[in-house]
Amino acid sequence: MRGQLILGFLLLKPHLEMELYKDSELIFEENKTYNVFPREKLNIRDRNIALYDPLTINQRILKNSRISYNVIESLDELTDDVELLIIGAHALNADTTIDHNALDILVENGLNVLVLEQDYLPATFGLELVDAPATVVHKRATDSQIFDGITDDDLKFWRKNNYVVEKNILNPMFGNLKVISDSGNLNGLVYSPIIEIPKNEGKYIFSQLLIEKKYKRSEERRVGKECRS
Repeated sequence: MRGQLILGFLLLKPHLEMELYKDSELIFEENKTYNVFPREKLNIRDRNIALYDPLTINQRILKNSRISYNVIESLDELTDDVELLIIGAHALNADTTIDHNALDILVENGLNVLVLEQDYLPATFGLELVDAPATVVHKRATDSQIFDGITDDDLKFWRKNNYVVEKNILNPMFGNLKVISDSGNLNGLVYSPIIEIPKNEGKYIFSQLLIEKKYKRSEERRVGKECRS
């Protein structure tokens, strides 16, 4: 579910209807729709995807989700036909070799960049990260394809400690951007865990949702169960 959330997978949606009777009296009724990953190989809008993931922690998510991609170690390896660049979780730091100005030019010429959860963002992006955990994230741009197949409940109380986001993006006061989701505190919805920044023909999407962290814990839990069985 975590990978599907950001990459916009198409889901099969079986529906369960259940009624419980005692004698002839209806005493319980339940209607639920479930999300189930399709088994066939998935293409995200038939895009050519490049992955910058120096810590190699996001490749497992994409492989298990049957998403094709090419790993790159620098922007020089990007080919003209790449439409989506994924910058993996925790890939950015003060020593990151990505040239932000060169990346901006690529985005202006049509490249889309998805930046997953980071502990650090270069000041050139114009976004500020703060320690502001949230257990609930609200959809702002409900028309965004990011939320295809995603319900409000999918953005609440994720496994382990219930956090959906830990390092949040402080809500920008101005700028050419689109707030995709909100989270907040007693002062209101002052954080934006998912933000889109359009630039000419391309765009950046920054997501601070704990996709990699929660996916890893789910995998560890699954493996642990298999070892004990």
